[in-house]
Amino acid sequence: MTQPFEVALIYLAGVVITVLVAFLTSKRQSIIELHKVLASFNAKLYEKRLLVYPDLYKIISALIKIIRFGPTSAIQYGRKGAGHRHPSQIRRG
Repeated sequence: MTQPFEVALIYLAGVVITVLVAFLTSKRQSIIELHKVLASFNAKLYEKRLLVYPDLYKIISALIKIIRFGPTSAIQYGRKGAGHRHPSQIRRG
């Protein structure tokens, strides 16, 4: 091989290695950042779910009471929260 050709191959190998290292580094940093964003999202989602659970319980409880006892029997027997309001009318936080 001639001297310029060997030098060109060395430069090419250096460029390929540099590009590969840069790609792998940026990919790893992107994955780390994605995990941070997902962890933050999951924490916020968990907090929102805890805030919504009481209202969701009211809606489901009212619906189950309507299914079990009927819309009028729940009012007749004084069961609070069932029968007198449609589940979609229950106020949500």
